[in-house]
Amino acid sequence: MKPVLSLATALFVLCITAVAQNNTLEVSVSDTALVKADYFVFRIQASPDMGSVGTVDTTGMRSDPTAYYRRQQEKQRQMIIEMAQQMENKIKNLGFTIEPTSLGEIGYRSSVNSWFNATTNSIKSVHDLLELIKTERSVNINILQLASKEEDAVNASLLKKLMAKARERAQIIAATMGKKVLAVVSMSDRKSDQWNGMYTNPTMLLNAIPIRKDGIVAEHGIIPYYPISNSITVKFTVQ
Repeated sequence: MKPVLSLATALFVLCITAVAQNNTLEVSVSDTALVKADYFVFRIQASPDMGSVGTVDTTGMRSDPTAYYRRQQEKQRQMIIEMAQQMENKIKNLGFTIEPTSLGEIGYRSSVNSWFNATTNSIKSVHDLLELIKTERSVNINILQLASKEEDAVNASLLKKLMAKARERAQIIAATMGKKVLAVVSMSDRKSDQWNGMYTNPTMLLNAIPIRKDGIVAEHGIIPYYPISNSITVKFTVQ
């Protein structure tokens, strides 16, 4: 009876063959680092509570339903605009910059929630915003972006760590074949923000960092960190 090789064994044999023929070894590694944010972008959405409209005027609902529903839509639109104006003023007072810079630039549609972006560099302003939203029934808030002037430095440190990790892994593999790792032939990396650009619940700033590390501390009740990931593929020469 002929012996049957498992898939893992077969791949390992192919790896040994490739190294023996080309005298190169390629490994891939990945890791994540935390960056302290110093720039925050929030998406603010006004969603009117239709229960607060008061007595509904049904005049013309049967005789001219088209005109009636247009009036109702316009009433809702005006409620949204008024609510957005009120929220804009409150958020400005917390130290935020509003983008777009005027309500005329914000697209309001008759039955769709309005929105605008609010930006700040202040962690205290973020804390005050989250406290404000607790009392606003008809306003939704999401994190649109976190950024940091330190992100490039953190990523550079992460790359250095990954290169050491890649060499260590290559040495382990090469040792199983009686070879030594020499120089780097090529390296490619792929960096990614794990959630930036998505609509993220702001409570992540309160308790969303699952991996506690030294130096990760709350400021004004906020944990102002976000994760970045990077993966690299490195090809080494071996002998």
